[in-house]
Amino acid sequence: MGPLPSDSDSAAVHVLVTGFAPFSSPFNPSSALLPLLPTQLPSTPTSPPITIHTAAPIKVSYPAVLTAVPELFKHDTLPRLVLHIGMNRAAEKYSFSLETHARRDFYYAPDVDNETLPGGCVDEWAKRPEELPTGIETFDVIGRCKELLLKGGASDANVTLALSDDAGRYLCEFLLYADLSFWWASRATEAPTVLFLHIPGDAEQSDLERDARVVVALLRSVVESGLLERRATSESSNLQQ
Repeated sequence: MGPLPSDSDSAAVHVLVTGFAPFSSPFNPSSALLPLLPTQLPSTPTSPPITIHTAAPIKVSYPAVLTAVPELFKHDTLPRLVLHIGMNRAAEKYSFSLETHARRDFYYAPDVDNETLPGGCVDEWAKRPEELPTGIETFDVIGRCKELLLKGGASDANVTLALSDDAGRYLCEFLLYADLSFWWASRATEAPTVLFLHIPGDAEQSDLERDARVVVALLRSVVESGLLERRATSESSNLQQ
């Protein structure tokens, strides 16, 4: 990810989107779709302009995730929104899910390097909450996103987007918890909103283009929903508890 530009001359909302590197095959749609995302979304009557930044694919390894999370935010201007993307091999072709929370413990599955976490948890997380929420379930993001996708044509109209309360307790959920807890521990009053989207695991080029449209619709929907403004009010106090 390159340096984030200053917000001083723009009302743009800066968002950061990440994906994972390949692990059990030479292709991972979560990172393959990133080059297809536009860098700018123009303003609309209900949304300011949105600037989209992408990060290098994150290795599917516990140490790599722990290293990557703080590195994502070493810039003068923080993104207002972070959207992590991972693939769900069990998902049907048009099935997408937004995770509502991440859990701290029981990460026993070996990563791409066949490494595991001793005890299934990171030692320094011991005093952090067992679960951390994204807050997505309290805002009308799903409805807004579906409405935008319906305008995209027959292919996009087949997409299903739902909330999920089980991110799988593998590197996807581990990354989401690592990011959420990074900001929880920092007690920052202007922490970004952090979300996780699971996309279908089996994808061809045409599917990637559809996936990119889903991501764009989701980003627009999150900004329009008021979820980001939550950080300026109640979320800042929650982070400091």
